[in-house]
Amino acid sequence: MPEKVFDDGVDVAVQASMESQWKRERWSSCLFGEKATDLGTKSLGTSMLTWLRAVAHLELGFFVLLRMFKYFVPLGLFSFGFDVFFCLNHLGL
Repeated sequence: MPEKVFDDGVDVAVQASMESQWKRERWSSCLFGEKATDLGTKSLGTSMLTWLRAVAHLELGFFVLLRMFKYFVPLGLFSFGFDVFFCLNHLGL
């Protein structure tokens, strides 16, 4: 059975490999603003901007987590304490 070949003569496996490489580079550029392979070769200013952007994303994530904990952790602790009290009461302790 012959292998699938695209119109331009590129093998399917080669095309899939090129697409996965492109997707990895695309994700890294979305996260860091540039190709991950270029991080070491860029100037110091560009590299610093990249790391500042990554830190800003982390700070935003921590802010969202803190907002979630502010509202949900007290409810969770109350529920956990109530469950422990209920179990101890059921055991007669």
